[in-house]
This record gives sequence, structure tokens and C-alpha cells, in this order.
Amino acid sequence: MRKLNTRRRAALLATSVLLAAGALTACGDDASSTGADGNVTVLLEWFPNPDHISLYTAQDMGAFEDENLKVKFQPPSNNTDSLKMVSLGQMPLAISYANAVINADAQGLDVVAVAALIPTTLNSLILNRTDEVQELGDLKGKPIGSSGDPVSEAMWAYALEQQGFTEDDIKFVSINQGYAPAMISGKVNAIIGAYQNIESVELRENGVDPVGYAVGEAGVPEYDELVLIANRSKLEEDEAYQETIRKFLAGLAQGDAKAQEDHDAAFEAISGVAKGYSDESLKEMIDLTAPLLANEDGFGQMDVAEWQALADWLYDNDLLEKEVDAANVVNTDMLPDGGDAE
Repeated sequence: MRKLNTRRRAALLATSVLLAAGALTACGDDASSTGADGNVTVLLEWFPNPDHISLYTAQDMGAFEDENLKVKFQPPSNNTDSLKMVSLGQMPLAISYANAVINADAQGLDVVAVAALIPTTLNSLILNRTDEVQELGDLKGKPIGSSGDPVSEAMWAYALEQQGFTEDDIKFVSINQGYAPAMISGKVNAIIGAYQNIESVELRENGVDPVGYAVGEAGVPEYDELVLIANRSKLEEDEAYQETIRKFLAGLAQGDAKAQEDHDAAFEAISGVAKGYSDESLKEMIDLTAPLLANEDGFGQMDVAEWQALADWLYDNDLLEKEVDAANVVNTDMLPDGGDAE
């Protein structure tokens, strides 16, 4: 059995102290990995994986070089890196999560989302279909594996309640040994915080019969799972920074389109850096991920009303310290087609 990595999502409440502390201890540091020579470092939210196919396809096809940029993608050392470092001006661009960006604004961090990388909700509950459990309703009173992320648990508690679960029906269990072993051993009947385009493939490979439900389909507001973030103040004031982001997004748009239409090209681009996947599994993941890149409003576009619905939900469910105006955390002016978010 191949051991699966438990993908840790942004634990907003757990990291809020770290974020605020980082802002206080290093405020005003203007070091940046954007050089006059066009070198740009982009901090990832996780290790390279199929969710990043548009990034690596753009790089592999030379789309960034066509914009006179030399782009490097850097994995994070912990899950607070991207928000903190972009806010401090220590990193020009990074990948993060919509809910984490909203929480960062509530914490006073100086970040803004400039493009949707994965413009749909991926956070899912995946159950192991057995004789005992066939569908969502069969999980009442059954153990559900969680990485311990309080936001994901709150989202799924709310979603399950919308499906007729009571508080006593919902039993989250922390798992550390990996999703598949926990499921196969019977420790849990389902997991939350997983991505169907990745974890479902890994689970099948390990003998699990997965059935997935996205949290957005189960009652929580839909949101853009992965977004590109920039420093908000610098974006308003620094024309050179603006131009760098415009060029980066122009190149990324090319990679996004290529990855959607040519899965073989996406595989060639990501296979050398996405470790721990068999070629067969990686190709299947890419086939599942590429359609998720499609944005009906155009590459990178984000809907302020959708973000506001998520921000209001987070606040109403005691997951934000204060209300957030989504217009402050979304800026689509740098996208190839320009224009404000709807």
C-alpha cells in the first residue's frame, strides 16, 4: 500500500496568531523576489501537484519567457508562509486559498487576490463505499477523518446539518497516518478536506471505493479554491510591480489554456516536479484537474459577490474576528482582459 500524504488545508483559526505576529515583527520589510532582471519567485501553497498544472505548463512552454520573466516556483516551509511573506513584501506573488485570504484581511494583512487559479470549490468529503456506507446519509454517527483544520470542520458540520444531520450525528476524528490506511483499517468511514481530483485517485489506487461530495454542493457558499495573491498596497502604488503581475498573468493565461486543451503537455510539464505519483495516477489526476481550470467569466476572473457570500458565512459562523468587505481582497485589474471583478 502506498502511503498517502495528508494534505493540510489552511487552518485559519490556528494560524491567525502566527499571521498577526508576523505582521507585527516584520512590518515594513520591502525585500522582494522580483528583480529588475525579470526574476520572479512565486511561493506555492503546497508541494507541486496536479493543481499546479497551469503554472508549470506556462513555464514549460516558455510563456513567461515570452513576457521577459524568469519564474521560479517555491514550495512553502509552512502553511502561513504565503500570506505572511506577500504581506511583508518578502515575496511578490504566492498561491493561497480564498478563505485564508479573507481571514488574512480580517487579521490586517496587506494581501489581495489577483486571479483565480482553481475557480471552483475543491474541498470535499470522500466516503469509502462499503456494504454499510453507500451515500452521505449513511455517515450519521460514523467516524469522519479530519486533518484538524477548524475551518474545514466547521464547513462540513454546517453542510452535514443542511443534509439532516444533528450535532450528535457528526463525529470528526483526527487522522495522521494518511487517508487510505485510516479508511481501510475502518478507523474512519470518510474524510473531509480532500480534493476529488487528487485524493480520490490515490484512494482508488490503495483499494478504497471513493464517493465524493464538494462542500459547495452541500450547502456552504461556493468559492475559488486556489488563488494568486499579491501585496495590496504595492499593487496600488508601484507601477513596476503592476507590470510584473500583468506579465505573469499574461503568461499564466497561456499555460492555463494549454493545460486545458493538451493534457499530455500538462503531464510533461508537471511530472518532473510532482513527486510521489505513479505516471498512471498523475495522468488520471490531470484529466480530472484540467476541466476545473475552466472559468466561465474568463481566465482568472473572480466574483466579488461570491467572495462576499463566503466572507459573510465565515463571520456568521464565528470563523472571522470581524466582518470583511470582499471588494478589499479581490482585484482583477491585472488580468489580461482587465476590468474589475463582478
